[in-house]
Amino acid sequence: MEGIRGAIRWKKEYGLPSTDGGQTPNKALNCTAFRVTVTVQEGAPGTFGQATSVGYWTVQNEPSEENGYYVCRYSISNPSTLPRNRVITVSSFLGPFASEELNQALITGGWFGDGQPKPPSGYQRVAVGGRGVTLTDAEPRATVDFEMEYRPVPSSPR
Repeated sequence: MEGIRGAIRWKKEYGLPSTDGGQTPNKALNCTAFRVTVTVQEGAPGTFGQATSVGYWTVQNEPSEENGYYVCRYSISNPSTLPRNRVITVSSFLGPFASEELNQALITGGWFGDGQPKPPSGYQRVAVGGRGVTLTDAEPRATVDFEMEYRPVPSSPR
């Protein structure tokens, strides 16, 4: 099947996504805490241009458990919107909600699990693994996998 697909995984010890400090399990919606975006750069030659979204993504609702990890599989498979012979940037992030407070809870707050796991002070959850892919008629599919890790919160410029 044409398109881009992959998985987002994280260690089971990190718990399951939660927007209420880890109080409520909602395994059926855990994969929807993540978003996958696919963009191409558009603009006049000689400019940086701007990222334009292409494709539509789907993700399973409930994560599977594999070798000590929770895993959510996604796909971007509308071939009419995915360009050929151009670099498509694939990235993932936590926090798809309109509420910044809910998004922040996903990134730094407690998740559901033993001890309501959360990143150490000064760290946040980040989906690592984004990259550019080029689809062609000869290679109409690509796989991009992500792993959610704890990473230091970026400091503000001084």
